[in-house]
Amino acid sequence: QKELFFAQKEDKKKAISANIKQVKELRDGYANQSSQLRQLVKQRDDHNKKVKEAITKIKLLELKKKELLKKHKIQFNPSRISSQIGYLETKIETQALDFEKEKELMKKINALKKTNAQVLEISNLFQEQRVVQSQINENRHNADSAHKKIRELQKINKQTRKEFVKKSREIMQLKKEQNQAYQKFTELKKQYIELFNLIRNNQIRNKKAIQHIKNQILEKKHKQLEQKIKNRQKITNEDLLVFQSR
Repeated sequence: QKELFFAQKEDKKKAISANIKQVKELRDGYANQSSQLRQLVKQRDDHNKKVKEAITKIKLLELKKKELLKKHKIQFNPSRISSQIGYLETKIETQALDFEKEKELMKKINALKKTNAQVLEISNLFQEQRVVQSQINENRHNADSAHKKIRELQKINKQTRKEFVKKSREIMQLKKEQNQAYQKFTELKKQYIELFNLIRNNQIRNKKAIQHIKNQILEKKHKQLEQKIKNRQKITNEDLLVFQSR
């Protein structure tokens, strides 16, 4: 039975070793995931910070744009002026217009160019707003993407942590069972040694007792042989063997 408990102890030892290996892998995985999480959180926060800064900037640009539009009494997007100029110039180049019509279009083009020069600063503001808005959209997209990855990694990280705790508890339980099996094995081994010593001592005592009885019988036969010799009685082969045993 002690062999059974010894085998149980060894099985627990192997299971503990396998679980410890898994726990180390889980610990390393958890550490790696945590490092990735910190990086993603930093990235998300950086993008959100840039979004806030860009929103503040675009609000200031909007205020400045409104002031200039009011100053120049413009009710439309100045960027349309360049498009309109291009359209009219193309019309003159590609269409067969009479002199008066062409003269009228050139007058409009010159007026638009003059207006365009006056509102160039406003056009630049419109362009800058578009650039800043593009930065806002890009950083929002990157922040949302990072946040999505964070949520996914947090789920994985949580599961890894859960498995880590579970395996750690299994190791503790296995160690407890291993100690119990070892204690039982030790107790049975002690009992076995005690029983073995008891049997051996009994065998030694029995051997000595048998030898003592044999010696007594042999001594008795020696005396009987001596008596026969004195009385000059017939000596048998058995008597000779007794004599030789001296």
